[in-house]
Amino acid sequence: MNRFAFFFVALFVVFSGFQSVFAQNQLEIYMDGSVTHKGNQLLIPIKVKGFTDVRTMQFTLEWDPQGFSYKKVSSYGVSGLGEGNFGTNRVDNGVLTVSWDDPSGGSVSLADGEKIFILRLEVIGKVWQDYKVQVTGSPTAIEFTDRNGDEFSVVSTPGVFHINDPEAVKLSVKESVGLWRESVEVPITASHFQGVKGMSFTLSWDKSLADFVDVTGINIPGVDVSNFKKNFLGHGLLGFDWDGTTPVSLDPNAELFRVILKLKGDPGSEFPVKFTDEYIGYDFLGEDDSKKNYYLTDSKVSVATQGEVRGKVLDLDGKPVPGVSVASELPETTALTDTEGSFKLILEANQAHTVQVTSKVEELSIENIDIVDVLAIRRHVAGVESIDAKERFVAADVNSDEQVSLLDLNSIKEIVLGSKDRFEGEQGVFKTKEYEGAPKEWPSEINLTADALWSGVDFLKIPFGDVVRSSTENESIQKFSLKGTRDGNKVVLAFQAEEFESVAGFQTCLKWDVDKIEFKSAEKSGLDLSFFQLADKSGLRVLWDSPSGKPETLTEESPIAKLEFVLKDEDVEDVSALFSWGDNAFPSKAVTAGLEVMEMEFLETDVELVVHRDFLFPPRPNPVVGKSVLEFDLVNGGDVALELVNLEGKVVWSGTIKAEPGRTTLEWEPDSALVSGWYILRLMADGFVATERLLLQR
Repeated sequence: MNRFAFFFVALFVVFSGFQSVFAQNQLEIYMDGSVTHKGNQLLIPIKVKGFTDVRTMQFTLEWDPQGFSYKKVSSYGVSGLGEGNFGTNRVDNGVLTVSWDDPSGGSVSLADGEKIFILRLEVIGKVWQDYKVQVTGSPTAIEFTDRNGDEFSVVSTPGVFHINDPEAVKLSVKESVGLWRESVEVPITASHFQGVKGMSFTLSWDKSLADFVDVTGINIPGVDVSNFKKNFLGHGLLGFDWDGTTPVSLDPNAELFRVILKLKGDPGSEFPVKFTDEYIGYDFLGEDDSKKNYYLTDSKVSVATQGEVRGKVLDLDGKPVPGVSVASELPETTALTDTEGSFKLILEANQAHTVQVTSKVEELSIENIDIVDVLAIRRHVAGVESIDAKERFVAADVNSDEQVSLLDLNSIKEIVLGSKDRFEGEQGVFKTKEYEGAPKEWPSEINLTADALWSGVDFLKIPFGDVVRSSTENESIQKFSLKGTRDGNKVVLAFQAEEFESVAGFQTCLKWDVDKIEFKSAEKSGLDLSFFQLADKSGLRVLWDSPSGKPETLTEESPIAKLEFVLKDEDVEDVSALFSWGDNAFPSKAVTAGLEVMEMEFLETDVELVVHRDFLFPPRPNPVVGKSVLEFDLVNGGDVALELVNLEGKVVWSGTIKAEPGRTTLEWEPDSALVSGWYILRLMADGFVATERLLLQR
């Protein structure tokens, strides 16, 4: 047992030794980037992590000599480190070498984030540019060792320093693409333009590839075409000279102006448009005519082949749809339609492109969707008449699953009734105007190769729900009535069909005086109706479409729905005057199976007043086996006495309650001592006496 224990201990010692030999500690040397200004002295702490028991170190620091000039090193954080440990013979080239050995023969440890020294550089680079300072292994290799002579695994992270000048002017030529032998507008933009009182420069391009046409879109106050100097246009040079009286500030990325060039280069060629001082020198002035720093960015103009795509976006009535985005995928190119619905895309040569409308149909014209659209979808779903017209099929497929189903029907019903004002998801789609195949194959994009001028690439805007854009009228008139009773403050109305022949669907809206009467409930009777109460509680929308999609005929006074209301003011004498039919946003209309619209006529509303009387209803059930329901109506209410009398005239049970005016319903269970047989139930209340026979079975 002891031998085995010794064996495992020996193994542990051996493997521990291997671990100490092959595992390297990691050390990181880094510097934090920052924003600095031109002319400043930049102090860069050279920091470390994992700097534990370090005996020696060597490495090289490198920077762009166009961005920084060396000043010195200082603030040493490692004992024994001084000027003699730095090689400065190449600092003019942006190279500083470092070599250190702990003079005490021991080692040094620093906390994470501590500096080993500070590098001081003067900022001389261009404003608005980034410059790096980094650790490299040339000419002096990167090497850190610990007190045992083992090397560290070193990770270095450069510092990135952005040279800023809040007062400097930053101008750019924006990259542009034009068609061969066509004009192209090249924007000159300013990402930083604050307090500028004057400036001058020259723009240059290859005269063999483009001719100057004009300057447009001038956006600098006090500047006009006279500030552009055109003496050397034959050499591809356009001068600009402006000396204003008041400093000007513009929004970031503002366009200063556009230079229009007529392209002459071969398709696929390109040329730079650059800032230069060949004609008129650089000069940028601020307030008090002080000089301002500047940063100028050149760009290029590319000559495409005749890959121009032109088209329109129209609605189904042929009217233009302005302000929608049309785009190509490769490369991503976007254009907005103008007031005529027109767009133009310039695409790269000899590539396959997919052109499509990328804007969404946001608005929904609810007033164009009604029972006619509902019925068209119902007939399609029921298999009576398919929706074959492609634009109608797309309009009916509101969930875009390439089929018209009950899901689409229910969604459109919600829109028609007003329970929703938007469809789930998009409110419509854009489809190509020219198409082939079945409705579900109607594409929403056009694929082409941009090697020619394409025109007539048109798209149609198809809003969902508007399936039947226009319908014919039928001279038939369908008549309806509203009849009912008033019992105190309770009003019960029957919505009835008086003349209802060959009707496949209808919609209407019953309105009432919301200040005098309140809607309680609606219950369908002869037809499977849909109801929706208006948000202001002043009306009820009613919608019906034949489930079979086929027309139905009802006899005179056929019940359609039962409606219940409660009067807020019992002093109202003419209840009929509180109701009216129709709503501008939901007009009444009936529809034939052929989707023809018929007029709906409503007869005068007739509400009869119910004269109330005291009454005792027969007990139920009768015969009484267990529990029974006793029910009575009292005009005034009050104290009520109930008695059960046998055939011998003897009272065998009695009870009293206090009842409210109107109908009272009680649950009664006979006393177990009562025997089977016939009894008389007697009610007495304020001089009113009523009786009912009752058979008790045990």
